[in-house]
Amino acid sequence: MGATGGVWTALAYDFSKGIFYRPVFDDFGYGGTRYLFLFFTLHGMLIRVFNDPVLTGFSLVLVSAVSLNLGIFYLLRQLKLQVFLSAAFSILTTICITYQLLTLEIMGEFLSCALNVFGIIFALKLLKNDSSLYLILSALGFAGSFLTKFSSLMGLTAVCIYLWMHQRSRTMFQLIAGTGCLVLGSLWISYVVSDGRILSSFMSFGQGPVHWDYFFKFPLWFLMQLGRDPFFLLLFGFTLYFVFRDQTPLRESFPKFYFFIVMGFTLFILTSPGTDYNHMLDLIVACILVLGIQFHKHACTPRIWNSMFLLLTVGLIFTWLPGTISIKKFMDAGGGKPTRQTVERVIAGLGKDPENILSENPLVPILMNQRPVLLDAFALRRLSLTRPEIFNDFSQKMENKIFQSVILMDFSGVPESEILSAMENHFVLGAKKFYGGVHFPPDFLTLLKENYSLGFMAKPFVVFFPKLSSSE
Repeated sequence: MGATGGVWTALAYDFSKGIFYRPVFDDFGYGGTRYLFLFFTLHGMLIRVFNDPVLTGFSLVLVSAVSLNLGIFYLLRQLKLQVFLSAAFSILTTICITYQLLTLEIMGEFLSCALNVFGIIFALKLLKNDSSLYLILSALGFAGSFLTKFSSLMGLTAVCIYLWMHQRSRTMFQLIAGTGCLVLGSLWISYVVSDGRILSSFMSFGQGPVHWDYFFKFPLWFLMQLGRDPFFLLLFGFTLYFVFRDQTPLRESFPKFYFFIVMGFTLFILTSPGTDYNHMLDLIVACILVLGIQFHKHACTPRIWNSMFLLLTVGLIFTWLPGTISIKKFMDAGGGKPTRQTVERVIAGLGKDPENILSENPLVPILMNQRPVLLDAFALRRLSLTRPEIFNDFSQKMENKIFQSVILMDFSGVPESEILSAMENHFVLGAKKFYGGVHFPPDFLTLLKENYSLGFMAKPFVVFFPKLSSSE
């Protein structure tokens, strides 16, 4: 589980201890988050019952993933596909590396996407049956999706425009009003329960602004995301071919219309540096809907589909070749994704009863039954730029060696002698450097080198301990 999954788990762990949205900054540590609460409150409740943040988190992720596949199946059935075709295309999502990687992270992507799909299912039913029940269920789906991930508005946007295109403006406004009331009511309750901390968290941090200087870079990032997932690249390529080949008007093809809406939302989201493959899940679903409908329409002309099957087979064989991206090779790169056993080795290396641990991945202190001092290294950088008192406090703690250990993550695979150089040279598209440019305040590595020394590595974790003073 990576650092992002650790942040989601830390929010759930806080909730299990009775803390709903920690303060942005207090004597204990550093907060701030861009995540809404539905997923991590469910996870927190499971932690209270079973007392295992990792097992309960992955169980919730897998249930959400299965729910998404069931939702795709019922949506394809709603679009008049046969049972066997609906089942086949709903399972087709699982071949994508993006999908597989998301099952290895404790985060709300699957839950948000699944609720969005069920919202669409009941909204499309409104076209044939103006039922209050369908309206309520659709609003619940879209509201739940938003309250899990607030960039998840593409389903509601698509069905509202689609309803308007079919002269169902009254139903459209009812759906918008119902969803809006559910969202606003939930946000008001969360504001009261958190004593206003949810608002201060988002006001001080937020989702991150759109960087227009990144405008010419994010298409490259989008293509890189496709390139790391050969099966998704094939599905996306076939989808583009069919949406432009098919002459069906958008008004008469919801999958085609939905694909363009999701594509627009996805490209817009990717204009914010730091966004990653998790934002591609809705686009995978949109591709599956288009391909399912096209297969249904052209089943009697097997030429295209034989070609598609051949290309998918070649893609599968291609992933076995040296140097080609695959889920196994991605997992093995640079020491692989963190495992529970790796975290336990790190904990053992920290000594007896360690405290004040600054961990890039909050999972480490959580598995020591400690609340993480740092919730999100990405949020800390943002907050340090807008709140001088946070920047000064963090710098003073680093200089005074208040943190008994600093635990970072490195996937370069370099030996210990080159680790600091690798961290200094680590960059991501849209930022000149990762440490100080994406995670942690700008002068973080300088403070780290001056006050801490490398203790040990348990790949991908890198552990630093305070330097001894001359008197010691």
